[in-house]
Amino acid sequence: MEGNVLNAAGKQVAGATVRITTTGWSNQMLTDSSGHYAFGGLCSGSYTLQATLPAGQTTAAATASVTGQNSVRLDLRVTAAASSTPATPQPT
Repeated sequence: MEGNVLNAAGKQVAGATVRITTTGWSNQMLTDSSGHYAFGGLCSGSYTLQATLPAGQTTAAATASVTGQNSVRLDLRVTAAASSTPATPQPT
């Protein structure tokens, strides 16, 4: 699963924390200098992703499913107006 963390203006956010969770497992990472994150080696299942901007003031969350060997792209947009933003995962 991979994607970008975007701010309200649609710009990629470097240094945002992205947390991925599923039943009995979680992991987190920081986005790179381009606002990109990637979690590899995921088993089939449903995952929740949460992104928090570097200052910690706002978050975005979305749920996506991984099936078989498909890679899923999920961009997370963090807005000041809402605490979570619906997102549609795109198989790649």
